[in-house]
Amino acid sequence: MVKDRMSSFKPAILESSNGRSAIEDQQLYVCVLGSPGFHRQDLWRHIEEAGYGVCRFTEDCALLDALRAGSAAAIIYEIPSVHEGAIQFLSQLAELNQDISVILVGQELGAELVAQCLRKGAFDYLTVPVIAGRLMASLQDGLANRQAFRAVRSLSQELAHSNDLLAGERNALKHWNQNLLALNHLTQVLTGSLDSRTIVQSLFTGLATLIPLDIIGLARTEPQQVMTWSRSALFHREEMRVRERLLRRVANGAKTRMPLRRSHRQSQTEAVLREDCALSISVPTLSDDRHTMTIPLNIA
Repeated sequence: MVKDRMSSFKPAILESSNGRSAIEDQQLYVCVLGSPGFHRQDLWRHIEEAGYGVCRFTEDCALLDALRAGSAAAIIYEIPSVHEGAIQFLSQLAELNQDISVILVGQELGAELVAQCLRKGAFDYLTVPVIAGRLMASLQDGLANRQAFRAVRSLSQELAHSNDLLAGERNALKHWNQNLLALNHLTQVLTGSLDSRTIVQSLFTGLATLIPLDIIGLARTEPQQVMTWSRSALFHREEMRVRERLLRRVANGAKTRMPLRRSHRQSQTEAVLREDCALSISVPTLSDDRHTMTIPLNIA
């Protein structure tokens, strides 16, 4: 009686680090699944003489358990007396997501059942008695089809990766184009008005569009003013901290202060303007972990 040779089969199908199975790096293995009488046929000697390793199984579950450890190149499957068993085996094999060439061997099943087996993933169906030459030709064709399928799948994966990279580049270009349009619009607004309040409001709003920032502070020397902007009322406390630090610097640099002017605040999506007397052109760094940027603006 033929026993399952799982001990010789499992080490040969472990996946290697380069993504290829060990049987592709060394020897291709063909799994033969069938009754003891099926294993006693002389067909398997021809397969071994052709350079393939042959692993024999008598139970579907034993082969499926072994395949969960890796993959084989081909399976020669004897169709049981209950033909539905072949359909069930092909369905279970498909769940393993392995590109194995399956050749069915058995009595005449009829065109409808054969077509169903092929739709379930079988590569070929051979009726008994099987001629060795016919089996070897089917095996070679199945392995060539498997290799072509793997090549197409690899190309598809590379194409998907390239498409992802192109999508990223496209999004980056789109973002860059949006920033360029916003910068051009800001330049037109700044050069199209002589009113200081309009210029500052446009500058604050434009910078908030171009740069992911929450608070902006601006200091003028002539006339002496400090102006701040925050993205929303949620940053009111932080905005006040920026103003207080600016005013402390002003107090250290100037001995006199003018009365505070009436502040002007629009909605959360609009520019928020605050004016004070100041003699400073920089925003001090906050004491927390927020990032600040100081840009001196020298206007002749």
